[in-house]
Amino acid sequence: MDNIDLYHNLHIPRANLYKYKGEKLLHIEIVQRLLPLTLDEKLQALWFHPANEAIKSKEHGIGFNIMLKMMGKIPGVPDLVFMWKNGAGFIELKSAKGKLSESQEFFQRWCKNYDIPFEIAKSWEEVENILRKWNVLV
Repeated sequence: MDNIDLYHNLHIPRANLYKYKGEKLLHIEIVQRLLPLTLDEKLQALWFHPANEAIKSKEHGIGFNIMLKMMGKIPGVPDLVFMWKNGAGFIELKSAKGKLSESQEFFQRWCKNYDIPFEIAKSWEEVENILRKWNVLV
C-alpha cells in the first residue's frame, strides 16, 4: 500500500473544527483516530463514510436528491462502512443523547436479516471495542 497517497486522500485539516458539534465532531474525531491505524495497517479493513446526508441547498435543489435516490442512495445507511476479507460491518455514530431515526432502524433490521454487523457507537472507545470484536483492529 502506498501510505503517502493514502495519507493525502484521508488527511483532514484541523482548521475550522470549532464550527462542528455533536455527532459531526464525534465523526471527525473517529476518522482522525482511524487514519493512523489505517496507515500503520493496524486496522485491517477498508472503510469509508457514504456521505448519505440530505443536501438542502438551492444550488442542487430537490431534483438532485431524487437523482441520488434513483442512483441507489439508501436512507439510514450508517456513518461508517468497514469491509474486510469475508466480511463487512456498519457503525452508526451518535451523540450521548442521540437515537436512531426510523430509516436507520430499518437499515439496522435489514442488516440483522442478513447477519451483517450493525453497531451504534457514542465514543472512540466504543468504536475501538467494536473493531476489536470484529477482529479487524490488531
